[in-house]
Amino acid sequence: MERPFRVWKDVYAIGGSDLSHPADCCVYLIDAGELILIDSGAGESFNRLVDNIEALGV
Repeated sequence: MERPFRVWKDVYAIGGSDLSHPADCCVYLIDAGELILIDSGAGESFNRLVDNIEALGV
């Protein structure tokens, strides 16, 4: 599995088929002073998404 990564400025890819679970689409975290999670319908990969957010150190 790949590691979470910065897409652009304060936008991070934290989920997707290679990042969290094969059934996941793209899941993004945006740091806009407050953290915003986009496409959080992950289901089976919740723990992996949390691990990926923690790995970013945000």
